[in-house]
Amino acid sequence: MGRVDDLEESQAPAGTGQAIATAGDAPSDAYAQRRGSSSPARRVTFLLLALAGLAGSVAMQAYLGTYASSGGGAAQVSVPPVPVAFSLLLCLCVAALLSWRDLRRWRARVRHGSWAEVEPEQPRAALSLRLQAIARLPALRWSDVRRGWREWVCAAGVGFSLLASLIADLGARTLAGRPAAQWWWIGSVALLLTTAGMYTWQKRQKSAARPAKRAQASDRGTSRQTARLSRLERARAIWEAIGDPVLLVILLEVALLLRLPNLTNLPYVLHGDEAACGLEAYRWLNGGVPSLISVGWYGLPMLGYGIPAVVMKVVGANLLGLRLSSVLIGVLSIALLYALAREFVGRRPAFVATALMTVAHIHIQFSRMGIHYIHAPFVVLLTLWMLVRSLRKNSPFAAAVAGVGLSLALQVYFSARILFLIVPLFLIGLFFLQRRLLKGRLLILGWMLLSFLVSVGPLGVYFLQDAASFKARSAEVLILNLTGEMRTHLLSQFGTVDLWVVLQHQLAAVPLLVGGLPDQSLQYGPFYPLFDALVAALATIGFFYALAHLKRPLYLLLVIWVVSTVALGGVLTMDMPWWPRLLVMVPALCLLAALALEEVLRAVERVWRCFEWPVAATDPGRRWRPALLGGVLALLVIGFSGGQSIEHYFIEYGQEVNGVPWRARYTDIARYAAQLPAGTEVLLFSDDSVIWTYEPIRFLDTQVNGQRTGDPAMLRALLANRTGPTVIIITLSRADDFQKLLDTPGALPAGVYRPQKGPDGQVAFYTYRLSG
Repeated sequence: MGRVDDLEESQAPAGTGQAIATAGDAPSDAYAQRRGSSSPARRVTFLLLALAGLAGSVAMQAYLGTYASSGGGAAQVSVPPVPVAFSLLLCLCVAALLSWRDLRRWRARVRHGSWAEVEPEQPRAALSLRLQAIARLPALRWSDVRRGWREWVCAAGVGFSLLASLIADLGARTLAGRPAAQWWWIGSVALLLTTAGMYTWQKRQKSAARPAKRAQASDRGTSRQTARLSRLERARAIWEAIGDPVLLVILLEVALLLRLPNLTNLPYVLHGDEAACGLEAYRWLNGGVPSLISVGWYGLPMLGYGIPAVVMKVVGANLLGLRLSSVLIGVLSIALLYALAREFVGRRPAFVATALMTVAHIHIQFSRMGIHYIHAPFVVLLTLWMLVRSLRKNSPFAAAVAGVGLSLALQVYFSARILFLIVPLFLIGLFFLQRRLLKGRLLILGWMLLSFLVSVGPLGVYFLQDAASFKARSAEVLILNLTGEMRTHLLSQFGTVDLWVVLQHQLAAVPLLVGGLPDQSLQYGPFYPLFDALVAALATIGFFYALAHLKRPLYLLLVIWVVSTVALGGVLTMDMPWWPRLLVMVPALCLLAALALEEVLRAVERVWRCFEWPVAATDPGRRWRPALLGGVLALLVIGFSGGQSIEHYFIEYGQEVNGVPWRARYTDIARYAAQLPAGTEVLLFSDDSVIWTYEPIRFLDTQVNGQRTGDPAMLRALLANRTGPTVIIITLSRADDFQKLLDTPGALPAGVYRPQKGPDGQVAFYTYRLSG
């Protein structure tokens, strides 16, 4: 409950590091001080207008969501401009209403800032002291060195990590040197992180030693005050201590309940990209990866494929182990979103944002697939959380982890590389809008840059020698690269290769991304929108609200995050919207929706207090009843969104996918072949569209042994040369041809011919198991 910058409603004193961490966690008495500043009628009118605008926005999003059932993307769906404009106007009006109180207090909010704990020393003075220390180096005595040994250890750690990184960079230049170079690489990163941790701990020790005496003197008075606390105040103190772990445990339990059941059968279809990631994990398990300084499928470094390999090593080298690795990464990304949100806001909006992502069907889906898409939001959340924490807490360790996170963005799925746009734009925005928040943080930014250079070094050397693998994927999907294949693709979708016309279509579809267009990828591809109508409306309102509050670091970050992803992962790429590319902005959209909902709930609480205070001015419950009402309403929103997602994903999606024979064809064949006894020879009788060596078959059936043919004469020749147990798999396209062979006496050896059914009971293919 509460906002970062609304320090007037926070019990934390301005100018302390706790001003953010506790903002809005406890009910405020600010109303008692301002209860005469606004009449009840005005507050009720404001609330009714906001609720009416929100209801209209939800209704319009529900209408726009009907276009998702067509399954078309930006190139196929044409929505009349009037409903789209009206929907945006309603969201803009609600955002303006929610911003009205803030606009009246603009100057006060700007003066308070957004995070504290700025170093007491000025940057110039600190630099001067360091220069003086360097000048006195020749005159140092052993006693001076002994007192400052920790500083010398940290300096040595940085030096050795740079040396190890240089050795790794040199070794990465040759194929023979990379196996050894990878260990120098890992060692340099580990040493730098350890050094940053020691340096951070040392700074904390020094800062904690100064107020130690004052804290000891106040201990007795504090203990006497604690003894006189009421039950309500004791409960509040306990909640302050354990609230975050309790809420996070609840979220993680719900996340696991939604992601673990029936993991190998929903999604039932094993996509080729998912199987390709599994095959790369097999390479790890079988010792086929020469070093971390190498790339695998689609030119991505091998570290990203090593993550599922670790889980498969423990659980089993199968589909369960592959998908379980994504479950773990997805659940960890939920914890990271909560941590990032708590750097800025109170527990309620942080809980709501994280809960919305926990129950979002898109996050559930990609947390249950063994493909590497879920790695990108994890890395983005980790890096942004560490970046914000390093600036807030002046923490070199957090800055070093953020630098490592930037290097990880090059090693996981491509959409994580949006960090190289978000991070610099965020820092530039802070420089122009809240420059004082960067005061004294030059050393922190230096730690982050140093960590990035050390952690990316050998990989950068590799990509300098093999630039094609680094930019191959972007060349395939960016519409600005008018290759021959891209021209053909654009012509088939838009009827033109004129980039201006194509971009107009893409930009016109942007307002529909959240609640009006379905996924165009076959990795998911359901016929419903990204979010339900309520969350879509709240996210859109939250975006407009954030535009009006760009001076707040959180809103600045979220706007940059969303705009960058929509531009590079949507407007400038083909097949918009391709949800795997947009997955990285789902946390930002959930946080925007939670912040918009928080403003509405605060308006509800103000109206409640307005009527309750004169009636029960001395009732202790007046402090917690409004917060309880807001919490119940927030849970209703989460419950509605979760119900929509569960219905979409666990009921509708399975019917959509399993009912499409061509989507499940390879999975059906591969699952059947994987159950055959070892040594069984499989002959695939199909048309040319079926590829026998396609990834799903090779992943599920690791001992596959057979051939494909579509010619009846060739099939008879293969049967004549068989040497062991043999099974013929006949696709539906060749069922009639095989039936003719069955009707021809002596054309086939004796065997059993039977249909094999798919997950929904429909005939998927036929088999002919030879006798003997």
